[in-house]
Amino acid sequence: MGGKLLISSATKTGTFTLAPGYGNYWWGPIHFPSITPESDDIEGLFKGLHEWLTTALAVVAIGQALGGAAPLFLAQGRRAQEDVAVMAKRLTAAALALLLMPGLGLANCYRANGDDGELRFTGVAEGDEVAGSFHEFSVSLCMDGNDLATADIEVTVQTASVDTGDSMRDSELRGDHFFNVGDDPEATWVSSRVASDGDGFVAQGTLTLRGIDKNQAVRLRLSDGEPPVLTGSANILRLKWGVGTGDDYQDTDFIRNRVDLEFELRLQPYSEG
Repeated sequence: MGGKLLISSATKTGTFTLAPGYGNYWWGPIHFPSITPESDDIEGLFKGLHEWLTTALAVVAIGQALGGAAPLFLAQGRRAQEDVAVMAKRLTAAALALLLMPGLGLANCYRANGDDGELRFTGVAEGDEVAGSFHEFSVSLCMDGNDLATADIEVTVQTASVDTGDSMRDSELRGDHFFNVGDDPEATWVSSRVASDGDGFVAQGTLTLRGIDKNQAVRLRLSDGEPPVLTGSANILRLKWGVGTGDDYQDTDFIRNRVDLEFELRLQPYSEG
């Protein structure tokens, strides 16, 4: 549904815009807030209201155009205009109420990258702990208010930025047996749901690594400060994603299967639009 209805006379000019997605609506001094329907019920409500308002405004327009030639019709037009003003107030109140409903409020969105914190990992090779980090990564997080349970989170890691402090080992990690950065330069994790768990949260999501998609849980905490700090951890079984191929590297007595990931990030606010 889309289009624009212009109503003009010597004393009154108004514009009412019907646009896909239900953007901003104006009638004289009355502003209808921008609303994006999130369900069939809400969409049906707004479609019904828009159809009613379009009919009423058409009556006003024709009545004003005919002027004194049709005083009765003009009076009907004036009554319709008064009805439009009443309906506008009701629609505004309904819009404000809808904005307070879960899922329709304004989201708080944040970003973070390698300048805002650390993404560290720890593994074990030949009985010795191996620690490292990724220097290049990006995180985006949007949630209702400060409720982490409503968050949508996306993480992208440039695996070639791996750094264990040993150039030969790092070169091996970038190669075909491990991250295979030539063919798969990025690892991504996208949340599917977040639930409270004790004094923190657990997020379920899809980790894509070496072209393989598997579910991976991540434990999360969010501070109350400004900017908020997101901390968390995950235990990743590398062989599920084919990290460490070949007889030697697949031997879990040689290289432990579990890799422990930790992060601490200062979140920077941004506007999603």
